[in-house]
Amino acid sequence: MKIVLCFLILTGHASQYAPGVMDSVIAVRQSGRTAYSLPTQLPIVDGYVAVADCERIGSIISVRPVGTEKWESFLVVDCASKSDHQSETDPRSGYQWMMDGNVLVEVDHKTAVRWDMVGRAIDIEVINGS
Repeated sequence: MKIVLCFLILTGHASQYAPGVMDSVIAVRQSGRTAYSLPTQLPIVDGYVAVADCERIGSIISVRPVGTEKWESFLVVDCASKSDHQSETDPRSGYQWMMDGNVLVEVDHKTAVRWDMVGRAIDIEVINGS
């Protein structure tokens, strides 16, 4: 019997959270005050991300900037709201903003610094189902 594993690699964009924001999100999710909680002891990963789908919170995904060889592991700690608004002039929710812009993840600030992407989006690849 031969087992074949297939992965779908999605290509899109990564945005980033401002300094300290991801840490605050993690603390709130660890407190158990949200519908999607995180454990007190987090797994060892390369960084933290927000994604569009809240059901992914707590999962680990593999992400890399386009053109690099090394995949990095990220814990999904946040998700896009479907009821907020981007600004007074942009009525889209965070979820719709991610969908419209093909934003697959928003990374923590330390990752944004490591990837030299502070203040701008970059092209990334994500292994779907990882």
